Amino acid sequence: MRGSRGSGRSGTPAGTGDLLAALAKAGHIAAEFDADGYLTRMEVAEERKGQRLIAEAIQALGQAGR
Repeated sequence: MRGSRGSGRSGTPAGTGDLLAALAKAGHIAAEFDADGYLTRMEVAEERKGQRLIAEAIQALGQAGR
């Protein structure tokens, strides 16, 4: 389907796949999982939303010590 990505996640920055899956399982972004709980599909817009949430969390952690 156009506008979505499968489990290959070739356009995802290294290390964010597990974080995106966790955000989806927590209900912050939408994604599909297989019967074993592995991320199988996520719309590009949801991936971008997840990446933005990750970046905001990292930025907030950096500001917490100030």
